[in-house]
Amino acid sequence: MKDIALLQGELYKKCKYNEAIWSLDRQKLQIHLDKCLEEWWNCLILSEDRLDLSTLDCSRPFEDLPEDAQAKIEELGWNQERKRLGLPTSDELAKQELLRKAWAAEGSPFTGPFDPTQVAFHS
Repeated sequence: MKDIALLQGELYKKCKYNEAIWSLDRQKLQIHLDKCLEEWWNCLILSEDRLDLSTLDCSRPFEDLPEDAQAKIEELGWNQERKRLGLPTSDELAKQELLRKAWAAEGSPFTGPFDPTQVAFHS
């Protein structure tokens, strides 16, 4: 049997490739890709025709969403408000707490009282 490409082309946006899962069951190929950014895509492969996202009903009642999705939406809203106010987000607070623990740890290169301005975080 010749090699046949079932799917070929460049993805519309980035995915978490190390978390991609594929399986073959009863001659049906299933591929699961996690997007790097949670947003609606108007296509999967750049060479495909684009969907008009404005014609789709992307709404769903908040209370019908799973608890983890509700929690994530609430966290995103909280973080957005914190950014607007110039305050640290939940990720930034978690990094600061980790740094605070490392600061006081035995053998730490940091001395004196905790001062997070001594360290720069990069994404």
